[in-house]
Amino acid sequence: MDQAFWYMIDNGLATSKSYQLKNDTTKQSCKYTKTMKATSFGRCADVPSGNYTKLLSAVIQQPTSVAIDASEMQLYSEGIFDG
Repeated sequence: MDQAFWYMIDNGLATSKSYQLKNDTTKQSCKYTKTMKATSFGRCADVPSGNYTKLLSAVIQQPTSVAIDASEMQLYSEGIFDG
């Protein structure tokens, strides 16, 4: 996920209107150019797991993205996940 953020810092972000995806099953290459740039941000940081104070600080600064390690969920089928 960090690589995606670094790409956005270097290149900016397009709107869905300026970069429309086609509904087909063929593999498409990226057609983004910096002329499509609608917005950008200047930095990102990883927040240590379980650190509520640093997470709160990140949320206040926005935007905030969350990821989880789903490796233990591969065989999950039902009920309360307690892994």
